[in-house]
Amino acid sequence: GGMATVLYVSSPGGVFLDVLALDHMWGRPAHWVAVAAPDTLSTLSGQRVQWTNEVTASGIWRMPADIRAAMRTPGEIEPDWVVSAGTAVALPWFVAARIKGVRSLWVETLNMHGEQGRVAAVCSRLAAQVVVQRSDRLSYHRRATLVGELY
Repeated sequence: GGMATVLYVSSPGGVFLDVLALDHMWGRPAHWVAVAAPDTLSTLSGQRVQWTNEVTASGIWRMPADIRAAMRTPGEIEPDWVVSAGTAVALPWFVAARIKGVRSLWVETLNMHGEQGRVAAVCSRLAAQVVVQRSDRLSYHRRATLVGELY
């Protein structure tokens, strides 16, 4: 029992604000995997955080190792949900969640227009649930829920 725990995975910037807004709304026990930057470092001070590096196009070759690392999350981080709004840092965690049978939630950022990027496309397909912030984005996902603007 107890309240479901959440693992938030985020890069800095707008995607971080999206995920942070959900954290404030849900108020569930949380762990974070975050890219260290001024906004994440200051906001997540005192939180349970595993700091990570941003995944760049040239670093995509590290993805298999990143997925293995995500599969070996410490025992105290056994989330009921993995939640992210983006960038490639999320990908290994969504793959690991799918393999481990952990539900995941993909949050589409408010500024998304047209076709989503490759990482967003893969993560949203791996996710148990997708939330979008604008009604015109519903048609881009098979199983999306409109939540409106998060912040």
